Amino acid sequence: HDGITYSFVSNSYAKMLGYSNSKDLVGKTIDQVVSKESYEIMKQRVKNILSEDKMLPSVEFKLITKRGEIKEVESTSVRFLYNNKFSILSSIRDITEKKKIEENRMLLERAIEYDNLKTEFFSNMSHELRTPLNILFSSLQLIGMYTENENNVNVTSIKKYTGIMKQNCYRLLRLINNLLD
Repeated sequence: HDGITYSFVSNSYAKMLGYSNSKDLVGKTIDQVVSKESYEIMKQRVKNILSEDKMLPSVEFKLITKRGEIKEVESTSVRFLYNNKFSILSSIRDITEKKKIEENRMLLERAIEYDNLKTEFFSNMSHELRTPLNILFSSLQLIGMYTENENNVNVTSIKKYTGIMKQNCYRLLRLINNLLD
């Protein structure tokens, strides 16, 4: 291409864009194929390539297929002299699948991170809820021991352990209210 119109198109490039014949693209302007968001980048790149005799690093573009779908591509371009004027030879590689895989990998990483946070949260909550319950059950067992025999009731110990039970009931209530909040 000369930076504006295609002068030659390979069959694989035409197929990538959904054209049955490479001749369907010859003579078309590049802005008909390059997406609006990529057009300014491509225009600046063409200007740079035509002004200097060097190969620029590859760049990513979004192209529009014949059906209007977006294809993400990587392009490497170099200028050359053809019929006494500069033309641009671009090598285009479809990276649409690579981008989708990358996006899916990022989504998977986020889902794993979320799952780890959720698991850690429930583990912590389980521990925080079980600790006061264990103390309540232990206190109930001790009170049961002190009241087993009616003649041997230790009121001081019963008051002590009912106080511990009350304190842990408040702790559980506070944890549950915080969880609900």
